[in-house]
Amino acid sequence: MALESLHILVVDDDENFRQLLEAFLMTHGAQVTSCDDGESAYQQTAVQAFNYIVSDIHMPVMSGLELLSKIRNIQVCETPLILLSGDAEITQSELTEKGAQGFLKKPFPLHALKNMILDFAT
Repeated sequence: MALESLHILVVDDDENFRQLLEAFLMTHGAQVTSCDDGESAYQQTAVQAFNYIVSDIHMPVMSGLELLSKIRNIQVCETPLILLSGDAEITQSELTEKGAQGFLKKPFPLHALKNMILDFAT
């Protein structure tokens, strides 16, 4: 199964990594919108619906955890959110309790992200 029918919001302050994720997801058929911080991503979610949000945790302006909290508590949005981080101290169970559906520790193979999205889609 490919990602053709999905619109995914990618949020990461690292421009090269963000572009890599965009290109990978688009190659597999997804429509991708991207932002470089949590605040601009939050504003995007207020005006546009997404099937998935893939966000780095550590970013300036608004972190991925703050974005998750605002989406879940203020917008009451159920869009699946996958968080990314190189931080070894964060655990999947902590993020699940906060409302995230998935967590990938950087660096990760790109197919792991695709597989996680497809797992949620089924």
